[in-house]
Amino acid sequence: MTAEPDDPIEVDGRRLRLAVYAEGVYRQVPEGEQQRFEAIPGFHGFILYVLAVGEHFDRVQLIGRLEHAPAPTGDPLLPADTQLAELPYYAGLTDFRGLSLAFLRLLPALWRALGRADVVWVFGPHPVALAVVLVGLARRRRVVLAVRNDPETYWRSRAAGAGARREVTLALTRALNASFRLLSVRLPTTVVGERMAESFARGAAPVLPMTVTLLRDGDLAPEPRTGDLPERVTLVTVGRVDAEKNPLLVVDLLAELERRQPGRFRLVWAGSGALLEDVRRRAHEVGVGSLLELRGFVPYGTELLDVFREGDVFVHVSLTEGVPATVLEALGLGLPVVATDVGG
Repeated sequence: MTAEPDDPIEVDGRRLRLAVYAEGVYRQVPEGEQQRFEAIPGFHGFILYVLAVGEHFDRVQLIGRLEHAPAPTGDPLLPADTQLAELPYYAGLTDFRGLSLAFLRLLPALWRALGRADVVWVFGPHPVALAVVLVGLARRRRVVLAVRNDPETYWRSRAAGAGARREVTLALTRALNASFRLLSVRLPTTVVGERMAESFARGAAPVLPMTVTLLRDGDLAPEPRTGDLPERVTLVTVGRVDAEKNPLLVVDLLAELERRQPGRFRLVWAGSGALLEDVRRRAHEVGVGSLLELRGFVPYGTELLDVFREGDVFVHVSLTEGVPATVLEALGLGLPVVATDVGG
């Protein structure tokens, strides 16, 4: 569970400043006379967790690529006091030309950003993450590595099809993964899940398993739900509708339940992503379109917790995870969970 910020991180009586790099896109949008930052839906909850960790420090500064938008897009806003050090923009890891051009301006931007930090928490592996590590060490900052999931499995699921671009991306991913493991021999590392942490624990530097969840003590159910399921069962799943989350399997699961026990099960899905229309189409093809309620992205907070509580069973079928945050949240709210054997 997320700790309350009553144990500040200090050295010699001085609270430390934290800088955090994680691969993802931020967007700057106007709000009246102010400027606010949006985070894309699949990135938003994780960044809220990072900011919650930052409450233990004197200040926290995010580091990342930034889009400038003339008006709010509807993506969730980050807190008004969020601080961001802007990096040059590129479309993504497969945007080789954009990434190469960004690197020409990257190092000066990182040098300036890390001048305002004492500790640098770097989520990777990623080419920019490696640059953040090297600049942090050059500036004699305390660098801590972080890994959220197995990068090769993640990129294999996202890099669909065949061809040279896919093979280059996977080869680059393997090289970056190897570099992060090599660095973890000497640098402290936080890893999501015990299973991945064991694979990193090969050097003198500490490896700390961690879990990512925004649940506070007051959100927890007093006890887990027990007893038989009701006559009409509501399944709930929460997460991005993207390839690595294996979304079509959820639809096939609902279709199989309908075949075995017609009319008993329905599914509520909170999430958005590139495969949303594929999910909708598959549901109609297998005859469960009327049993599937797609809520779209629901930002973390009371509304999302109510979606969890609406369900009788939580379902999670991701292909790759560190430790699925939504599974922890479902358990914390007392729901029984059915999940693939992934992460941990």
